Amino acid sequence: MHLNSIKIRGFKSFAEEIELILEPGITTIVGPNGCGKSNVSDAIRWVLGEQSARALRCTSMRDLLFNGGANFAPAQKTEVALRFSNVNGGDPNASAEDAPNIVLGSPEVEVSRHLTRDGESRYLINQSPCRLRDISELFMDTGIGVDAYSVMEQSKIDLILNVRPEERRFLFDEVAGITKYKHRKKTALRKLEQTEQNLVRINDVIQELQHETQALKEQAEQARHYNTQQEQLKQFELDLAHREYDKLHTDYSQAQTDLDEILTTVATASETLKAAEERIEASTNRQSELDEAIRAGQTALREIETQIEQVERQIVLHKERQLNIQKQRERALQTLESLKAQQTALLTQKQERTQEHQKLEASHKIEESRLAARRQLLTQLAERITATKASVQDAQTALQETATELESSERKRLAIEHTLNRAHVE
Repeated sequence: MHLNSIKIRGFKSFAEEIELILEPGITTIVGPNGCGKSNVSDAIRWVLGEQSARALRCTSMRDLLFNGGANFAPAQKTEVALRFSNVNGGDPNASAEDAPNIVLGSPEVEVSRHLTRDGESRYLINQSPCRLRDISELFMDTGIGVDAYSVMEQSKIDLILNVRPEERRFLFDEVAGITKYKHRKKTALRKLEQTEQNLVRINDVIQELQHETQALKEQAEQARHYNTQQEQLKQFELDLAHREYDKLHTDYSQAQTDLDEILTTVATASETLKAAEERIEASTNRQSELDEAIRAGQTALREIETQIEQVERQIVLHKERQLNIQKQRERALQTLESLKAQQTALLTQKQERTQEHQKLEASHKIEESRLAARRQLLTQLAERITATKASVQDAQTALQETATELESSERKRLAIEHTLNRAHVE
């Protein structure tokens, strides 16, 4: 494997793009101090994946970009590319049977790295974007790398000579070509460790699932027992419902029989109530006739009183001429006596009407007591009807209407008494 060329642009002191062609053999770069000889090795280390700005002799990665000069503007992007031959010996005329050093499909390999001033960085292999890990694995066991023996500083030679043998071993591992296998071994061990941890977690999960399975089995057994008990409970409830139905059917038949008896009693009471209402209506008609007669007498009495008032006014008006109209006064007195006689007759008639009214009132009280007894009977019947089914509601409604009519009759009676009292007062 041979490094064929180095292409640098915008890296440190390289303002313009340059390409260094490295022929087979030893190539030496000679120049005065400060001409940029070390920048070439820094570019090689940087493109191979160096991440330490201090190792590249700068404070930050942005310092790797060309900062500009008298005739050059600052570079906005830096790029370094290394081209290797992918056959042993680096001879371009080598046969195709020569074994390649890097497992790629091309005879040459170009590794490049780009960096912009805004900090964006990327790696490429044969102009295809890749990762730093891909480049490290690509050059593993080839002696090419950031810490490999292919790029060696003077201070690093002193360090190698002075370190302990076990620390110096990494160089021999690189030369022997076992670094890749050690890396694979570490990766495999790391994966095995992760697998063991996964197995431990899986065992924990299995144990937890076993505990849950046992709990689920117990719950399933409880569920089966519950279903059995539920079926028994359902059967018991059905038996109880049948018994309650039979009892309710018997109670219903008895209640229907009682209802029929109550309805018969209500019908009888309704007929009795109807007869009482007819008698009350006859008494009311008689009372109305008496009220008419009383009103007629009161009308006549008012007329008489009006005539008396007129006569008295005439007497008052003609008092001064009493001597002259003596005969007229006598006639007026006679007329007044006649009117008083009529008033007396009317008062007598009124007393007779009052006595007749008292007789009617006594008869009315008797009827009222009978009605109260019937009302009490109806109340008892209503209480019995309330205890039966809703079909008795119609009979109860009829009784309420009857009670309402009785109250109406009571109000009429009170009105009659009030009218009689007014007649007595007048």
